[in-house]
Amino acid sequence: MGKHMTKTVYRSVMLSRDQMADLLMLDTDEGIERIEVSFSPMMDEWTLGVDLEIDAQQLKTSRAKKNGLIKDCNSIYTTRRSPKTGKILRTFTISPVFIVRHYGDTPNDYIQDALSRYSKEKDPIKRNLLICSPRQMGKSTIIAKDAGDYALDNPNKSIMIIAAVDRQSLLLFEKVLSHIYLKNKSMIKTGKDKPTKHELRLKNGSVIRCLPTGDSGYGIRGYTIDRLYADEAAFIKEDVWAAVTPMLATTGGNIILLSTPFGKENYFYRMTENEKFKFIHVDPEEVIAGRPEPQRTNLIEFRKDEKERMTKFQYQQEHLGLFVGGIMRFLSDKLIDEMLTLDPTKVQVPKLNKFQGIDIARMGGDECPMISFERVNRDNLVQFDFTLPDPQSLTDTARLIITKDKSINHKKIYMDDGGLGIGVFDILYEDRQTKNKVIGLNNASREIEKGWNKGQEKIRKKTLLGTDMAINFKTLAEQGKIKLFDDPRIRQSLRSMQMDYSDGVLKIYGNYDHIFEALKRGAHCMKDKTLNIMAFCK
Repeated sequence: MGKHMTKTVYRSVMLSRDQMADLLMLDTDEGIERIEVSFSPMMDEWTLGVDLEIDAQQLKTSRAKKNGLIKDCNSIYTTRRSPKTGKILRTFTISPVFIVRHYGDTPNDYIQDALSRYSKEKDPIKRNLLICSPRQMGKSTIIAKDAGDYALDNPNKSIMIIAAVDRQSLLLFEKVLSHIYLKNKSMIKTGKDKPTKHELRLKNGSVIRCLPTGDSGYGIRGYTIDRLYADEAAFIKEDVWAAVTPMLATTGGNIILLSTPFGKENYFYRMTENEKFKFIHVDPEEVIAGRPEPQRTNLIEFRKDEKERMTKFQYQQEHLGLFVGGIMRFLSDKLIDEMLTLDPTKVQVPKLNKFQGIDIARMGGDECPMISFERVNRDNLVQFDFTLPDPQSLTDTARLIITKDKSINHKKIYMDDGGLGIGVFDILYEDRQTKNKVIGLNNASREIEKGWNKGQEKIRKKTLLGTDMAINFKTLAEQGKIKLFDDPRIRQSLRSMQMDYSDGVLKIYGNYDHIFEALKRGAHCMKDKTLNIMAFCK
């Protein structure tokens, strides 16, 4: 067991194939082909389930089935033939309580204790709370748990949880709903008042809303709330807070801000010095020490790898939770606003000079954006397509790229050919539709000269191509030569980009950089000088 260590994420928990086999009480993990975590409505109520594809007969004879842990082996969602073994595979649902009981989230006692103390203190001045935390400390899980408990324990309360983008607010809503479902699902209203994508109503009259703020907070105006939670508050734009704070005026409600630092030019940083906020900094070492195995060891190893990969300033910000003065925004809000002016519903596919930028995702992990530009007179770029597919295999990603190109017929396709990108690149390079178009652009530096100095070997490397592409994108933006869709996902990715010189070299990075990676590759077409021969070969 455990020969293949393909992993999936259950909230903050990593499950390997052998752990999933243990969870299902199977004698071997050989029948487990795919593990996914989903959160979806079942029949007339919401439930948390895990979908996996394994040999149906193996599951029917498993101890998990005999012990009633698998409710119904005939509840078939999909049926397909395994490309590896030829067996017919089926998808089943497992009880969420069973998952949580074995491998569920480990509560972050450090943050949870801070929230508990805050609730008991009733400080008339510091009635708001700000928690500054490094990444991977369980902030979102604690928000969900605290909001759920507050709604269950306090009738007729209005709770709002906000995040910068819809994707993030949906993840928060899933966690809130799963917490209440597991703790007291009988309190969740059903029928016409059953949970929607953003709203959860309880039988005690309390309601929880998880909403994206957008750029101005327009979509969240008009509510009266008793408690506001802001997840990753440092990434929420300034204009939003003018819309949010009046919501608490009539109720005398409070604000709880949680975030990893994101520079010093934002509302979150300013509130660290505001007398109405109690400020708590999460100590990562104390949190890690309180984690059970194997989470503790996994987190230690993860942080060790991150420290080697990141700049000094970046690591201090992301994994120590410090406000670092040496980090700067790569793109200003003003510059982003000037770029994002196109209405996606009013664009048309041009006839010539079409280029595509792609960033390849990990299966089940990062997003895989595909962005197409028209190059106008070799001087301007106008976006005309944006695809952000659900997580899928590398083969499916390559198939989607080929299918889109048959429809659009790009001149060139620029993509990452390092890491997992090489798997997709190889498929595209062999396909007749894309073989003459695909160009690999990765972020690695390349050795260009070796020599000796004072008895030591010296290697001179070319500037990172990834950095060159980022600077090219910014230069074009400052010259007014790029027009993009006015899309909150694109805006959030551009706003997340930062830079620093902490190691003597310019480093550009972001915690939601996948869309930016696709954009900067697409913008590389401005350096392409070839004729569009393929346009005349159709």
